[in-house]
Amino acid sequence: MRGQLSVVAVAALGLGLLPIVALGFADGGFYPRPWGWGALGLAAVAIAATVFRRELVVSRRSLVLLGLLAALGVWMVLSLLWTRSVSLGVFELERLLVYITGVGAAALLIRPRTARSLVYGVFLGTGTVAIWGLVSYLLTREGTTDVFQGSFLHTPMGYANAMAIVSVIAVVLALGIYSDSTSRFERTGAAVALVPLASALTLTGSRAAWGALFVGAGVAIALTPTRTRTIIAWAAILVVPSAAVLLLSATDLTSSRITGAPADQLGERMLAAVVALTALAVVPALIVPRGPVSNVRLSVPWRLRATLVVALLGGILVGLAFRGPDLAGDRPTFWKVAVDEFSERPVLGSGAGTYAQVWLERRPAEASVRDAHSIVVEALSELGVVGLALVLLLLGAPLVWGIRSRSRPLVPATTGAFGAFAAHACVDWDWEMPAITLAALFCAVALGSTADGLGRLRVGPAGRGVAVAVGTIAATLALAGFLGASAMEDASRAFARGDLSAADAAARRAARWQPWSADPLLVRGRARLSMGDSATARFLFARAAGRDPNDYRVWLALAAVTDGDVARAAVVRARELNPRAVRGLSAS
Repeated sequence: MRGQLSVVAVAALGLGLLPIVALGFADGGFYPRPWGWGALGLAAVAIAATVFRRELVVSRRSLVLLGLLAALGVWMVLSLLWTRSVSLGVFELERLLVYITGVGAAALLIRPRTARSLVYGVFLGTGTVAIWGLVSYLLTREGTTDVFQGSFLHTPMGYANAMAIVSVIAVVLALGIYSDSTSRFERTGAAVALVPLASALTLTGSRAAWGALFVGAGVAIALTPTRTRTIIAWAAILVVPSAAVLLLSATDLTSSRITGAPADQLGERMLAAVVALTALAVVPALIVPRGPVSNVRLSVPWRLRATLVVALLGGILVGLAFRGPDLAGDRPTFWKVAVDEFSERPVLGSGAGTYAQVWLERRPAEASVRDAHSIVVEALSELGVVGLALVLLLLGAPLVWGIRSRSRPLVPATTGAFGAFAAHACVDWDWEMPAITLAALFCAVALGSTADGLGRLRVGPAGRGVAVAVGTIAATLALAGFLGASAMEDASRAFARGDLSAADAAARRAARWQPWSADPLLVRGRARLSMGDSATARFLFARAAGRDPNDYRVWLALAAVTDGDVARAAVVRARELNPRAVRGLSAS
């Protein structure tokens, strides 16, 4: 039994670690191709757990989480009936499949005894992404400047705020491991990791993430049975990481004014300083005493619930306030557009994934965004009140589970990590980054499994058969999505480098796997037009307009290869869908 438990524990650790690292190094999983191989791999884990586990028991709360994700998926599928764009809706479903397969794999694999291993895997995964990004940034400071992210730390995920919330999740979990672990090695490792993690968070320049950190830490402290001792221990262990934060904040490392050799030299000096402070952090980790929380189930007084609510709301407000004098920057503008769309379609919404089109049609400024920068507001706009209710349940249920099992080791910090994600997702597009969302969902599964304890469901042969069948269907859908996304990516790259024949061939393959999308037709049409075949290009652009009539790009393409009334109508339609981009074109 001990050997079997150790194998399952290692598998749980790997499940928490590998998907986060793999997706984190693939731009956070933001683009469609990683959705395919990510969901395929997670579905394979779920099938393997179903087939090879001698005794299959499942947490009821993990099934609730899986059911909420499935319900959200069903509502997204239904939204295809009234959506502005079937293409965008299907893409949203492909991303959701990553979350469903991830939670499904964790639900089938994790038990209360291995929930801790899953959380450790999440810590190692998020920590690996954050620390690798920090070291890479400091070693290659001159090459880190990006047109959108400036000189802030943003690789490997491609977005500074994404790197920030990954760092926050790792920091909160590190504090929990330091507080609750009985292993000196684990406690020392977690305490030492706080220095590079806090350094990475500082260099992202994300003030909202600091607000999320306050939320996570506040939730963890509110839930721990030994608050005073925990606060004292954290204060002692955070002295060295705080010194690293102050040191990096005092430099101009993230300034775009420092370029060339001076930027690289400054980065190297700061890396040496971070390494030295990391080594110094071993001292307080070894001398500050700290014992694990008790394993006694306690009642939850109303004061604790009030503290938790205040911590969450207060942390969100602090996070917003830290964004500067204008509070949330451009976000209120993004949110207003979403709310205006909701006011016109309050029950059904505009359809899953369609905020990008809504923004182009309604935007009051030149900015081009794909997401509303808030999972709550975006759900309201795209999926109406039903979608909003499902999203709120997804964000709220794990917090309730954490309250119920708050006396268990590592539960306060795991709840805090999920709370930090929930707060940050309310002001940014974390949902669109599977590396981040999977980390939070794995924390939710661990909380649900721990709260269930021994009250779990045993899965018989019939249930195993159903699980294998569902996993096989999910794997098939993921494979189809991967093949389509890969072909589409190949077509775009071939067209960008001027290989028109390869672009046309790859776009043909993509069209077979993505019969609902206008993108393969657009690429094929552009390739044929560049070859001088305007008749075929005209045909392909017309088909693209039929597939996604609310995509302004297809109408502009059609206007370029037609004339007379057809061209004028195409320009008018493009201007309706994106007034600011098409206002300079004549419809005459």
